[in-house]
Amino acid sequence: MLDGNPWRTSVAGAATPRAAASTRPRASAIVAPVAGVASRVLRGVAAVAAVALAVLATSCSDANPNFSLDHCVVSVPPASAVDDAGAPRLHVASVNMWGIPYVSAHVEERFAALVERLRRAADIDVVGLQEVWDDDARARLLDGLRAAFPHQVDFHGIHGRSGLALLSRRPFVEAPRFHGFTETGKWWKPWNGEWFGGKGIGAVRVRVGDGDGLWVAVTHLHACYDEGAPLACDRTDEFAVYRRRQLEEVRSFVNEVAGPAPAVVLGDFNFTPTSTYFEALRRGGDGNGHDPGWQHVGEHAAPPTRIDHVWLRPGRDGGWRALAPAQVAFVEPIEVGARRIPLSDHCMITATIAP
Repeated sequence: MLDGNPWRTSVAGAATPRAAASTRPRASAIVAPVAGVASRVLRGVAAVAAVALAVLATSCSDANPNFSLDHCVVSVPPASAVDDAGAPRLHVASVNMWGIPYVSAHVEERFAALVERLRRAADIDVVGLQEVWDDDARARLLDGLRAAFPHQVDFHGIHGRSGLALLSRRPFVEAPRFHGFTETGKWWKPWNGEWFGGKGIGAVRVRVGDGDGLWVAVTHLHACYDEGAPLACDRTDEFAVYRRRQLEEVRSFVNEVAGPAPAVVLGDFNFTPTSTYFEALRRGGDGNGHDPGWQHVGEHAAPPTRIDHVWLRPGRDGGWRALAPAQVAFVEPIEVGARRIPLSDHCMITATIAP
């Protein structure tokens, strides 16, 4: 089920054997002029497409209704009744950074702001990122956070980058694992980006206290493209079958990787608390007692359209629980020239859990 090593690997400088000399006329001498013309035409088409996408990017903040300063509602939870002073705990965060090349607005500025805010957020132990597809911006983000979050994994998808990453202040206990979704969307609708987006779920075991650590996973399910999104997409959209199957793969992956141990799963699930998917996760899943049902670490007063979630999967061993409701974070606007913009079109969700 697992798709191999998610670590970044590269092979450079591999020698290519030189073909033996031949006295026959080379086909390249005939087709080279034609190939040259075709190459120039393709470069021209690519240039025009790049300009069009650049124009789209400048107006994307207006086209994206979620890219607004009032999108993230700050809810103040009641004080926790749990007194765990000195006990081991893990503070996790999840954010979809809307980093789609040629489409997302102000990627460099927003990613740079995230770096600065995470550097100062000493209380955040692990952050799960989604939609960090822009190669240059992601590389600068990871490098900028290497000192504060030295333990990092940039997950590869089926067609390259998955857009997923996990950054941790705490050491990894085991090597990261990744599973690329087998149900990736409709290839005949490439404008959605789902089929070649490389989505999946990645996980790593993070050291917490003196115990065995905790499995932390990050995922990103198939988006909704209906006008009534996201509420209308819970049951009726044309991509519902892909999202349901991906959720089944998420659950199966966590059961396989964590076994009876607990796990926390972060990410953009692209379904709301009113959905059938939501209730399905609450029910037991694997029949062997490892997955008695997931616990949603919800906010005190979340809007009904929230699609970013923190789930605690207790496992057969149990013991882990949330110390308080989840909260949104980093809601302060970013100054870009004369404009004030949000960090992303999604809210950062944070939660504190403990054994």
